Amino acid sequence: MATALEDKKAVEGGRYLRPFKKAAADCKEEKSDAEDMVAHAAFLIDKGWMKEFDNAVEEVGEEFKERIQIHYVGPLAPFSFVNLQLHWDE
Repeated sequence: MATALEDKKAVEGGRYLRPFKKAAADCKEEKSDAEDMVAHAAFLIDKGWMKEFDNAVEEVGEEFKERIQIHYVGPLAPFSFVNLQLHWDE
């Protein structure tokens, strides 16, 4: 049963996130164990695309208002998009 729920969340989450990805330079999806959370993602948005991203969020929120609530914050520093590798010389 848990697998069926996870599969459904993945399909639903992908459908909701697709319009946001069109306005983003990159997207990092995070796994969430919360039963009431369908998707958890960070988006890297060029400043010139902020209005398009906001519009996509509003459109998805309106289209699916009976099924989901969207919570997002930003802009934030792009911490999710940094890969830091340290190499220690001996």
